[in-house]
Amino acid sequence: MQYDVTLDCWIAVCDLPIHVDALVRETPDGTIMMLINNALSASGKRKAYRHERKHILRGDLHSERSATEIENEN
Repeated sequence: MQYDVTLDCWIAVCDLPIHVDALVRETPDGTIMMLINNALSASGKRKAYRHERKHILRGDLHSERSATEIENEN
């Protein structure tokens, strides 16, 4: 696990379901966690990171919209 100071976010590469490239969650104490699927190639991991980074920077974690609505914007 590593800390991304620019995003104020912890990032971990771990085993996720094959259909999940990455996800971002905020813990109850306000810590932001980005999980990236270990099964992805190096370029896939970078792409997943950039995608989740957009969600953090746009404030999607605090959005009233559904995850489906948010993903359909991308």
